[in-house]
Amino acid sequence: MVAAECKICGQASEFFTAVESGKHCNLQLPAAAPGSGQRVEYYRCSTCEFIFTVFLDTYSIGDLKTRIYNDAYVNFDPLYPKIRPQINARFLRAILQESFMANECPRVLDYGAGNGLLSTLVGGGFAVENYDALNPDFDTLPPGPIDVIFSAEVVEHMPFPRVFVDDWSACLSEFGCAIFSTKLQPSDIDVIRADWWYIGPRNGHVSFFTEKSLGTLCARAGLHYESLPEDWHIAYKNPRHRIDISTLQRNMALLPTGFIMV
Repeated sequence: MVAAECKICGQASEFFTAVESGKHCNLQLPAAAPGSGQRVEYYRCSTCEFIFTVFLDTYSIGDLKTRIYNDAYVNFDPLYPKIRPQINARFLRAILQESFMANECPRVLDYGAGNGLLSTLVGGGFAVENYDALNPDFDTLPPGPIDVIFSAEVVEHMPFPRVFVDDWSACLSEFGCAIFSTKLQPSDIDVIRADWWYIGPRNGHVSFFTEKSLGTLCARAGLHYESLPEDWHIAYKNPRHRIDISTLQRNMALLPTGFIMV
C-alpha cells in the first residue's frame, strides 16, 4: 500500500484503514449514507501519530458545500444547527465571565462559526466575531489581536491542519489563547480502526489527533499546547496567558459528554 506524507510532520505515513465515503457519525442511523461507494483511505503517521486522509484535499469551497456540507448534512450531524451552538454559547459565556483573568473585555473569535448562531447567544455583554471559510458572511479571518479563540468540533474537519494553527498564531494576542474541542484517538485505535464512530468522511471528518500530534502541530506554529478533560484543548503563545485553567476545567465538567442522542 502506498504511503502518504504526514500533513503535520512530513514523515511517511502508512495505510491505516479504509471506509466508504458515506460512513458518518450519527449512531442513530445506518452506518453509511445510501448511494455511497467511494473508498476513503486513512493513513497514520508513525512519528506524530496523526491519522488523516486525502479525501477532501482537492475539493473547492463549492465542492464542499455541494457534496459534504449540503442540505442533507444535518442528518449526519443533527446537533450542528442549534443544539451545539446553544451548549457552547453557555460554556463560552462561563469562560469569559469566570476564567478570563483581565479587567478589560476580551476580543473573542468563534473559529469555524458555521451559521454564526453561537455569537448571538453568548450574551453577558460579550461581543463574539465569526470566522468560517464556508460561510460567505464571514469567510475572511479578522486581523488580530484576538484574546480568546473558541473552536468547537472544527479541527477534525480541516484537510490541512497547519492552516488552523497558523491562523491562530497570526491572530492571537501575546497573552491570548485558543480553546478548542476535538476527540482524541482512543487507546484501542489500533484494534478498532474504522470501527471508531468518529471516523466519518460523510461528516467531513478527515483529521484525527493524539496529544502528541496536536503538540507537534502547535509547536510548529510557535504555540504551546495542553490537553484538557472531556476532549477539550488549549493553545497559547505565552505561558502567562489569561485563562485560569482550574476554573475552565470546572466549567468543562458541566458539559454533556459522549454521543448525544436527539
